Amino acid sequence: MKRHFILFFIVALYGLTNLKAQFETSGTEDFGRLFDITYDLNVEDKLYASTLKNHLLVSYDKGENWEILFSFPITEAIEIHDLKQMGDNTLSFIMYNLDSNNNKLVFYDMETNELTKEIYPPYEADFNRIKSYSVYGPNPNIILLHASFDWENTEKVFYTTDGGENWSEVYDHAQNNGVTVNNAVISPFDPDKLFLARGVGNFEEDGGLWVSENAGADWTEVISGANFDAIEFNAMNPQDILVGTSMNFNEQTQNVFRSSDGGNTWVEMPISWTDGVLNHINIIKFNPFNFDNIIVLEENEIVISQDRGNTWENYPYTNDDPFEYYAGLNMSFNPFVEDELIITGNFYPFYSNDGAVTLSQMKNPYFEVTGSLDVFSQDAQHLYYGVQGGYIHLNLTTMEQQSTEIPPIGSYSVSSADKIFADQNVEGRVYNFKGGFMGAEVTLSEDHGQTKLTLMNTFMNYLDVAVSDPNDVNLIWVAVSDIVTENELYKIDVSNQENISSTMMNLPQPGALSGLYINPSNSQEMIAAIGAGIFKSMDGANTWTSWGSGLEMSLDPSVDVILKFTQNPANPNIFSIATSQGIFVSTDAGENWVKKYDGVIQNVSLSAYNENHIVGVIQTSEFTSPKIIFSTDLGESWEEITSEELFDVATYKSTVRFLEDSAEIYLGTFDLGLIKITVDLETMDVSEPEFISHNTIYPNPTRDFLNIQIREEINSVEIYSLSGQRLMISSGSKINVSHLNKGIYIIQIHSKNGKTESQKFIIN
Repeated sequence: MKRHFILFFIVALYGLTNLKAQFETSGTEDFGRLFDITYDLNVEDKLYASTLKNHLLVSYDKGENWEILFSFPITEAIEIHDLKQMGDNTLSFIMYNLDSNNNKLVFYDMETNELTKEIYPPYEADFNRIKSYSVYGPNPNIILLHASFDWENTEKVFYTTDGGENWSEVYDHAQNNGVTVNNAVISPFDPDKLFLARGVGNFEEDGGLWVSENAGADWTEVISGANFDAIEFNAMNPQDILVGTSMNFNEQTQNVFRSSDGGNTWVEMPISWTDGVLNHINIIKFNPFNFDNIIVLEENEIVISQDRGNTWENYPYTNDDPFEYYAGLNMSFNPFVEDELIITGNFYPFYSNDGAVTLSQMKNPYFEVTGSLDVFSQDAQHLYYGVQGGYIHLNLTTMEQQSTEIPPIGSYSVSSADKIFADQNVEGRVYNFKGGFMGAEVTLSEDHGQTKLTLMNTFMNYLDVAVSDPNDVNLIWVAVSDIVTENELYKIDVSNQENISSTMMNLPQPGALSGLYINPSNSQEMIAAIGAGIFKSMDGANTWTSWGSGLEMSLDPSVDVILKFTQNPANPNIFSIATSQGIFVSTDAGENWVKKYDGVIQNVSLSAYNENHIVGVIQTSEFTSPKIIFSTDLGESWEEITSEELFDVATYKSTVRFLEDSAEIYLGTFDLGLIKITVDLETMDVSEPEFISHNTIYPNPTRDFLNIQIREEINSVEIYSLSGQRLMISSGSKINVSHLNKGIYIIQIHSKNGKTESQKFIIN
């Protein structure tokens, strides 16, 4: 079953009652990455998870489908770490904002969908990072917070009993021979009893395990000669505690230690280990159904005891295959099903129904799209998008996906990810650019990338243009540029693939090409966008002249740039450019340009079905947050989908596929994978609902039943969460919603005469 989430932007989002946009995932599930997947303590089959970046997700069917629970602007939260459930309705987690002092511990109320508390480390610094935290369950105002400052030069641990209003500094690594802390934990049975699992210090000093009985006023080293990280308490016995050693490049014996007297004395457990690179014990957990069952997650193995730790069974993973298991970072037990658990790995999550004896990858469509996106939109439809440095071909007709040269996770860098161009004249032909230390290679494939032919090698950094001559597809034009302003244009003849010829052509000025148009009636006539200018050649790129008027007053060549140049397939006289100053349109083949939209915009596309349909995409940058704009009158008026309505997705990549009355906008995101937003372009008029009034859905708010009274006969009724997941479907006029949580929902009513209307309602 395909995991997905769908969001209908209905009624309120644009103020246009009949305007509808659909939001869904479209990418592969093979490389999905979710973290801190956690079973809800009280609701069966309900899960929480964090993504690679700035989103919290929730699932109501044990991970088959997900919806967005909460999102943060990418400027506020680069990543979400250490997600935990506290009590019935609160989640806690760390909002990490990279090299800044805007890093904080956050409490999120699931009933109100609000952040109820934001706690910053109580130390002034240009940079801080919360590395671990512990909240005392019976009183969440008692918190132990472990953070580093000023690029790891300072590391401290703080303790509060009033929710962060006042703090006590209980540890400073500068006062303790520079020994760092790996984990700071409050005993779940005594708020004054604190544990510090310490790491390495100056002169390679081993940190040991420290315990305080008086809220950090005094410390006692209870285990010496080793570094520690994982700490676990037996919820049924306050005297029973386990700790695990951390990585140490000194001579240290890897092991789990156990205390049966509350942490005063410790003994090593009888475990043998499979040697790995780090030999770091990440997680230790008691099975909440059976406290004789203990599971330990290590870098390259899982170790399990069924008899309170007297004997252990090792399950090593020595194939270095992240699809099997690698470095489990977290583990959550299903509170309703014995032996069912989820392990969050360093790369991929895993599911087990036998207590971690066997694992299966928990597939999901949430990953970072790398490289680029492009679409082939002729009679056949194909989409290409990057994953882990390689790319995937998605057949939009059959929805089959085919991977191409995807390297193992952890062995690629985003900067070396493939750049992909789909040739619009030849189905299945794609151009690929892969860079490296020894230069880059431009390749041609006639089978969606499965086999490749090298066109050229270059020391340039970017592939800007790759198109075939519409009059002779054996002639290919390739433009490359470097990180400064140098550019090169090549005409490559592939009519004899055993003897490819390449000719460097002239360009009128430095700068990256953002588009190249070749007249399908005359290949000698070409129009190119370079830097902030438009240029025309009538002799096949031998000579160029500046072309068109209307841009010179808006674009400053010293600071502005054309980011996308495109021609309308429905009308050869219509061109458009996306620039650092907005969208410009020409209706006379580039002779005159008129500004249609103001503001930085990275992508613009024109419809082959209707010359008046135009879509623009603003992508993530230092100055912009994602936004989609669209027009049905060639830019005279615009509607938009804001960043907030897009759940604060972050994206550098976008492409557009037009249909007759709609547009599919594909965004390659940082953490939600490939998402598709379908915009209905059939009508942009503001109109009143045809058969729903505010009095026809009652009572609103409601607690148990929702009644529907309309003039038409009901065909079906669907109820959606605000995040777009369909929760119910019915055909009656009285619907039982008592099982739904408190909150705001959307009801979508379909009449038998084909009309559809939607309205919000509240469950209180």
